[in-house]
Amino acid sequence: MHTLRYNEPRDGDVLRIPIVPDRWLFGRVISTNAHAGAFDDSWSDCILLYVFRHVSSTGVPPRPLLTVDLLFPPVISSHELWQQRRCELVENRPFEPGEVLAQHCFESMIWTPPRYFDDKGNRLSHRIEPCVMHGVTLLHGLEVAINDAMHG
Repeated sequence: MHTLRYNEPRDGDVLRIPIVPDRWLFGRVISTNAHAGAFDDSWSDCILLYVFRHVSSTGVPPRPLLTVDLLFPPVISSHELWQQRRCELVENRPFEPGEVLAQHCFESMIWTPPRYFDDKGNRLSHRIEPCVMHGVTLLHGLEVAINDAMHG
């Protein structure tokens, strides 16, 4: 399968992430304008990214890529994955039913008790699973999350 390396993610992109030679995981760009902080001046225009547990030797993603198959909760990523050319575009396609969670939840622990926010920076009244720590996941953090989920 021919894939193109690229630097600018787009909503709906399906990408493959190499994990070992000739083995890939798949990711999906859900949004390119995610907000990664609890304040108005926090990181914005980040990437809401899903990573799926499917491991492929062909590089061809399953269809559909369902939320029940997430390797770990959604993350808000920087553009580093693309800038470092650590992923490859497989295709861009519209979302099908079951491919996007109804609500995204990120926990901010700078308050006691913790507060919860969605991917747009809006405060949520309570925790909604799956929920993960609020902030930007850089390339190393993404690699650690993948390794931990696969071998943890």
